[in-house]
Amino acid sequence: MKRTFVLYHLLMTLFLIVLYLAISFTLTNYVNRRQSAYMLDIVLDDTLVAYNYKTITDEAFVIQFQNSNKRISIINSEGITIADSMRLSTSGNQKNYPEIQNLGRAYTRYSETLNLNLMYIANRAANGNYVRVAIVMDENIALNTQTIVILMLISLGILGLSVASYKKISDTFMKPIHDIAISVKSINEGQYQWVMPATQYDEINELLREINGVNESIVRNIQNLNEKEELLSILVKHMDQGILLIGSDQSIVFYNELAQKWFNIKEHDLILSIRNKEIYEAIKLATEEEITLSFRVPYHERFILVSVNSVYNKLLLKAKGKQGVLVTLIDDTDRIRLENNKRDFFANASHELRTPLTAIKGSAELILYEMATPEEKKKLSQEIIHQVVIMDNLLKDMLELSRLENRPQMDQVSFNLKKTLDGVLEDLNPLIQEKQIQVTLETHNVMFKGIETDFKSLFKNLIENAIKYNKFGGTIHLNLVQADESIVFSIKDSGIGIPKEYQQRIFERFYQVNKSRNLYQNGTGLGLAIVKHVVSYYKGIIQVESEPNIGSTFTITFHIE
Repeated sequence: MKRTFVLYHLLMTLFLIVLYLAISFTLTNYVNRRQSAYMLDIVLDDTLVAYNYKTITDEAFVIQFQNSNKRISIINSEGITIADSMRLSTSGNQKNYPEIQNLGRAYTRYSETLNLNLMYIANRAANGNYVRVAIVMDENIALNTQTIVILMLISLGILGLSVASYKKISDTFMKPIHDIAISVKSINEGQYQWVMPATQYDEINELLREINGVNESIVRNIQNLNEKEELLSILVKHMDQGILLIGSDQSIVFYNELAQKWFNIKEHDLILSIRNKEIYEAIKLATEEEITLSFRVPYHERFILVSVNSVYNKLLLKAKGKQGVLVTLIDDTDRIRLENNKRDFFANASHELRTPLTAIKGSAELILYEMATPEEKKKLSQEIIHQVVIMDNLLKDMLELSRLENRPQMDQVSFNLKKTLDGVLEDLNPLIQEKQIQVTLETHNVMFKGIETDFKSLFKNLIENAIKYNKFGGTIHLNLVQADESIVFSIKDSGIGIPKEYQQRIFERFYQVNKSRNLYQNGTGLGLAIVKHVVSYYKGIIQVESEPNIGSTFTITFHIE
């Protein structure tokens, strides 16, 4: 370790020396070029002024500078050199000099005619010619070389001092560092020391404090990681989707409880344990090709929506196969049943509307074609009105049921159930008087938080049924009380009653125990479905007690939060 320590610091010193030389050379070269360009710009200005006021020829003008260290050239507007202080005879070749293309800017390049490195700058004279000035850069290169030699000698001296100082440092500090290395070896597989012992050196103690801090941070990170894993485990365990992670060798790497429950999976099983051919084939294909598939499979009277996605991750790569697979399983049964219910609803609604429409059409045709006597026309008109009432009631109930199922987000407010019930009774009083039914009340002022329209529909449908299917001169008893943390509403009638074998189905849509009688009573078969929907929305309980020819009692209980 001592030898490594010294070698490392020597390499670092050499690197710093090389970096120092490179920066020094670059800066020196840059400064020299900037100084040369500045000087050249001044010379160009002076030469340009002298050229603009000359009274001699261009050749005579440049000869004046023949013995100087500057090269003065006169170039015409076509790029041809017509006079040059370092070349008395010119070839007359046309050239695109960069200094002519960018006037006032210095360029350094090699002159093939003089075999020298020159820095050029040019500008336009008053007569349209270009005046170009150049200086030799070889002297600057020599100066840079001398500078580099001096810098290298200084660097060698620094390197020698570094070797001596590093040897002393290594002898002084390697022993405590060796002690630290022994202590660090005791940190093994999560068994972290909280405090490492101090030494007699303040610098080493600073390092030990850093190591102790790192140890503490590692322990805390491990604790945080364990907490996150626990939270993730809770999330995966309680989510309503099944999850499977499949390795590239078709082994089951991970699954949650729901997936295990549905497919009876065991850890590291192959997908052969999944007894569904469609899922098996999809997973097998996804380990070889990058695919995304979604399909639905039946499972024990339920429907599972399966999504299969290829996933490239090193944790899923095994001895064979190209990629892993993520499988998500969603119980789609409720949605399928809802779609079936909607389809059945529209089919039943169409059927229920077709009957009164057929009756209306037939009656109207008899009147239109004069196939009925005046007395029969009156009866037919009454039948048309009756069938229209049936259709109107059916449409109202359908709209009410649709409102309950697709209700917008509404704020629930507290209201008095007794006042709502009294309002419904007042609206239905003509029907009550028509059948001479005696209504008795046992109601209290009960406050409930919800949507009042829902309870108007609930009370209206229950009381209407009690009136329609009651005997002439019968009785209805209404009870509304609050008991402990519950609100109880019951309605008891002396009507025709419901046979026991039909009581489980009366809340189904369009279900009617006696179809012919219900048509006569303008029944739609949706009233109790509306009642059931309201009770379910407010998490209540509804109970039915009924005997044929004796009467029925409906009892609804709501829990107060």
